[in-house]
Amino acid sequence: MKRILFSLLLSLILIVPNGHAEETVPVASELKVALPGMAEVMPRLARLAEEKTLLDTRLGVLTNLAAFQAPLGELRNRNAELQRLSDRLGTPQEWSVDQLVQVRALLDNQKAAASRLLGDVSGRLEELDTLHRDWLERQAFWEAWQNSVTPGQRQITRQGFSDARRLLQQIEQQFIEVSRPLVALQSEVTELQTALNAQTGLIEEALAARRGQVFQKTGPSFLNSDFYRQFNPQLWTFFLGSLKRLGEMDAFFWHTQGWLAVL
Repeated sequence: MKRILFSLLLSLILIVPNGHAEETVPVASELKVALPGMAEVMPRLARLAEEKTLLDTRLGVLTNLAAFQAPLGELRNRNAELQRLSDRLGTPQEWSVDQLVQVRALLDNQKAAASRLLGDVSGRLEELDTLHRDWLERQAFWEAWQNSVTPGQRQITRQGFSDARRLLQQIEQQFIEVSRPLVALQSEVTELQTALNAQTGLIEEALAARRGQVFQKTGPSFLNSDFYRQFNPQLWTFFLGSLKRLGEMDAFFWHTQGWLAVL
């Protein structure tokens, strides 16, 4: 009797499915997106032409450089003024600390203006690059679509694909042409910015040298006879030259930064 009960219990265990057993999940097959049929060639070609019209409008906005003429002209003029001032004052090592600080402030303003202008130009180039990548994807789509057409359909769709290819080639050439003036403008602003950075570097070197001389003895004491020998015609000439350079610096500073007086 016990053997019969044991056999029945064992049979039930084997028959009833285990609720905790691992289930096998079927792997879905890879789906492939089908390209349009030949009936879609002409409608999509018409849509492509409409999209090109919209692209032409946007490219016209991006390549209109009129908004950059005023800030670029001002940047050029201020850089030229700073260069003329530097030529009159001599090397930064000959300037006073006040002159160094004032010119550095002018250079900082110029660098900020150049950075803003460069950011605006680079922003347009980035948008232009995004549009270009989008149209390259369209070109790849049309090429793949044309290659998928059966030999029997090629005669029917040949003209549509030919027109699409010609249109896409025109757009590719258009991207090349419209990017040139923006790249040239970006290069010019970058060169101006590089020149400003170089001038700032020279002034920073001069200021660092002056800071190192603060605690150095640069002349004889009052009790030394050499102190009185230095009051000669050469010193007077140097004093007058320094005074003249200081006047030029102040005049240039208020000419370029006079708006500060109203604050």
